[in-house]
Formats: sequence, C-alpha cells, structure tokens
Amino acid sequence: MTVSELIRTKRAVRQFTDEPLSEEAIRSILNAGRRAQSSKNTQPWHFIAIRDRETLRQLSQCGAYAGHLAGAPFAVALISSSAGGFDLGQAAAYLQLTAWELGIGSCIASMWEPEKATSRSPLATLSPVASSLARQNQTGASRSMRWFSGNVGVDE
Repeated sequence: MTVSELIRTKRAVRQFTDEPLSEEAIRSILNAGRRAQSSKNTQPWHFIAIRDRETLRQLSQCGAYAGHLAGAPFAVALISSSAGGFDLGQAAAYLQLTAWELGIGSCIASMWEPEKATSRSPLATLSPVASSLARQNQTGASRSMRWFSGNVGVDE
C-alpha cells in the first residue's frame, strides 16, 4: 500500500481480536515511531510497550476515551521529555500508519486522569519509570523502547 492509500484508508479501530501480535509486528511498529522526524532531531520521546492484559484493563479506566485499551493486545505509552506535543504527534502517526500497513488496527487513547495510571497497583511503578525516561533525552532503539510485560517492570 502507498502512503497515500494508508492515510486515505486508516480508520480508528476500538475493537480487537484475542489474537496476540507477533514480536516482529510490535517491533516494526515501535521502530517506525522511533524514526519519526522531530525538531532538531531531538527525538524527545520514549515508548513503553504494554502487553499485560491486567495493566491494559487498568489503563482503560484512566480516561473517558481509553476504554478500548482493555481489549487491545498491546498499547504504546508515549512519554515525552518536552512540553510540546507536535513531535510526539508525528511519532504517534508513524506508529499508527505502520500498524495499519501490517493490517493491525489502532486508536489513540488519551489519559486525562494520569494520576490513576500512576497510583494503581501494578501501575504504581510506571510513574518513576516514566519520569526517569522523560528526564533522559537520548536517542537509539535500546534507549527509546522499554517493554512492560507480566507485572509492570522494565525488561532490558
């Protein structure tokens, strides 16, 4: 599919199958976001891939428009070390378009109640990890991708 076709046909998908996504598909999606352009190539972001079903269920309760996370096979938390959202928006678009190219539907979920995401067990550990990642402003795949699986924790 061409980029124009991807943009024209992309839809917000909020219902998902129970089929898990392959490691290869998840890494392709994350790598696309990592390659998004940013102001002065600062890449002021970190991506946290979340695959634990209970964590996704809890995150689904952290915003009025996040309910679909409960049924998702994985989600990506986008953490920014800068106040502006333009660069992060470009990364989100790259993530979504690559997923769509792979036949994987997606939809953005906004966390309007971030205190819930950082105060609930097992999500309590997300806050210090996210804060630490946001303070770092480093580039490269190993530094910009962190995996959350099982109980929330960082696998490196």
